[in-house]
Amino acid sequence: AAIGRGSAAWTRPAFGFALGAALPLGALLLYHWGCFGHPLRTGYNFPTDPVFRQWHSQGFLGLSKFQPAALWGRYFSADDGLFWYSPFLLLAAPGLVALIRSREWRAEGLFSLLGILIFLVFSTCIAFVSGWDVGPRYITAALPYYLVGVAGFAATWGDRPWARGLLLGLTAASILIYTTVAAVFPHFPDNFSN
Repeated sequence: AAIGRGSAAWTRPAFGFALGAALPLGALLLYHWGCFGHPLRTGYNFPTDPVFRQWHSQGFLGLSKFQPAALWGRYFSADDGLFWYSPFLLLAAPGLVALIRSREWRAEGLFSLLGILIFLVFSTCIAFVSGWDVGPRYITAALPYYLVGVAGFAATWGDRPWARGLLLGLTAASILIYTTVAAVFPHFPDNFSN
């Protein structure tokens, strides 16, 4: 709506955003320069583990080209898969479709879908193995975007018994899976597989 009113409607907020971001960004660049000798160098340029050094020397901070194995591993594998550990998050897909089709919640659905896609691209362009962990640590920050989709599923179909049963069953399974794995052995060494 603001874009449709001409450039003045979005120029001032964009300028304010840039001005507000300049100070913390400048501080971060100075910090990196002081610690690592260059504003665009980070701790990822100096890993002590030879395997991590090899992974992070590719591309930009370890981000390189799309890796299908990373897509499968981060989302579906028994070792680190998001949907393996939290199957209720699969309900985000139909929920986001419902939100995007809704006039009232379209912006929230599109914003959440964009957040999920950004993390999907990020998580499939970096080395799949993420050290000793339980679950997909590289995409944990994407969970709020998935939860918006799950909420869309609940709001759209939650009054139907099949949907309520599916939501409650998958949520209970997710809690049971994560709790059991974390209680029994919170870190899987790299030489073990599920």
